[in-house]
Amino acid sequence: MDSFSRFTQPALVLDKYFDHISNSFHEGMHKTDNNGELFRKYADRYGVSIIDCMVFDDSKNVNKVFSALGGSAYLITKEDNLASRLELLF
Repeated sequence: MDSFSRFTQPALVLDKYFDHISNSFHEGMHKTDNNGELFRKYADRYGVSIIDCMVFDDSKNVNKVFSALGGSAYLITKEDNLASRLELLF
């Protein structure tokens, strides 16, 4: 079970900030599979450049893969959590 979609997403009302929220738990593949294939798939689906995309993740490896693709990656930690990141960006 993944708690992000059940608890975090609704509690922070994330849908008001983002066009799409992808949860790899529901995708059936890891974010880092095939050098970030999942990220490229979504950029293509929405017709946007990966440069215009953001990822917020608690994995340094996921952030590294996404950054290598050209996107903006934000490492989420206990001290630098998602809510604080969103406040700075929006």
